[in-house]
Amino acid sequence: MDKKKIELATFFDRLDSKINGIFEEKKKVIKVKICNKLIEIWTNSEIIEQKCITQLKGNLTDSREKPDAIFKSWIDDCSNYFGEEMANSRGYRREDDGCIAIVPSIAFFCGNFINNNYYFCCQKGKEESIVFATHILQIMFAQWAVGNDLILLHSAAVGIDGKGVLIGGSGGMGKSTLAVSCLKNKLDFVSDDYAMITKKGKMMAMPVYTTVGLNEDSYEKLLKGENVIHVNENNGKKLVDISNYEITDALEIKAVILPAKTDLDEAEIVPINSGAILTKMIITTLNQLAFLHEQEMVKEIALRLNKLPAYELRLTSNYDKNAKFLKEFIKNTL
Repeated sequence: MDKKKIELATFFDRLDSKINGIFEEKKKVIKVKICNKLIEIWTNSEIIEQKCITQLKGNLTDSREKPDAIFKSWIDDCSNYFGEEMANSRGYRREDDGCIAIVPSIAFFCGNFINNNYYFCCQKGKEESIVFATHILQIMFAQWAVGNDLILLHSAAVGIDGKGVLIGGSGGMGKSTLAVSCLKNKLDFVSDDYAMITKKGKMMAMPVYTTVGLNEDSYEKLLKGENVIHVNENNGKKLVDISNYEITDALEIKAVILPAKTDLDEAEIVPINSGAILTKMIITTLNQLAFLHEQEMVKEIALRLNKLPAYELRLTSNYDKNAKFLKEFIKNTL
């Protein structure tokens, strides 16, 4: 992306002028409370509307207050906003007043930090695959977080008595299964996959979604019978509605946990160097949020997490044992 070609303030003015007509013709409005903030999500797409409603079911509100932020998501030809050459040029740019990113032939997304408006345009003709194959809500929430002294982190978060831990690691390591096991065992539960953490002061983790993602085996053992919203065609992972469960508003984070599957009969926990787990959490966060080359975000996550003690939790095959062991560890050690 040629930074000289785009002045952000001018770009946002032009963008709003162009999409006003789209939303005047057809606009669905979803209102949600996230981190005690009221957010309106505007869209002209039934696919996007349905995804927002299902993933954010427990956060929906009918509040008539002025929103703290507006997310605008629509379907159109991305070249209408940049020209064909720019639309085919991948890149990301962040400044004090906003950010903008282009993923060629797929989407562009941007955020105006001054007026708290955030945008996601899906390439026309590819909307169905884009909405379900990409992380559209995560990307919009991540932009909003950048402008509001928060970080959207690819991590589970659970705890007890107000004290919590982040559970990191790449897919398949047992992060979601451990988090949902904790939920079922009455621990404080914030998330199984994404948590919003504060950038300053005490590190607090707050929930975003009221869904969890589990493989078939974990779903059968932990949440069998609960409403399955979507099944990933590539890996069979089920997106499950947990809006009927109690989700904790905030937890103070005291440590980072890396789960490891083992053949042990009893769970174990050992201190580890934080470097390895922080690297995994940063890479998975940036990959899923399409900010792989955004060095500022790398620094922010590393600075926020590098002082936390890190532990490897060696799991048994018994989900309840793992959850109860982690509960006692948090209560007695942290």
